[in-house]
Amino acid sequence: MYIYPYQFRWHKENTMLPFNAGPFTDQSKTELGKKLWIFLNTKEALACFDTTTFLSRPALEGFQPQLLGEFGSEVWSDRCKQTVGRMVRQIMENRGYTLDRSGVRTKAKVIFTSAARYKKLA
Repeated sequence: MYIYPYQFRWHKENTMLPFNAGPFTDQSKTELGKKLWIFLNTKEALACFDTTTFLSRPALEGFQPQLLGEFGSEVWSDRCKQTVGRMVRQIMENRGYTLDRSGVRTKAKVIFTSAARYKKLA
């Protein structure tokens, strides 16, 4: 599987922010984990997270088809889904959002039946 060069979210030192894996270090060191982090930081992913958050829905809800399209069945394991959730939380918090509620049921249950909802800090 080839990952195309995407538009990345860069911080002021012109490097992509690293993923603070915590208990998901095992997942983040895999090839899949590295590709997920890059994919979740694309301009398209960030726009989708912003839009679904604006609509008061879980950030990952609208991005499920893209994840499935890019990674297929690799993202179905519970551990992988938990890792994706932690990655998205880090991305959202780094962009000025705060956790509003976790475990919000998704309407489109493509991969996730529930996910975290965020809100923009004032």
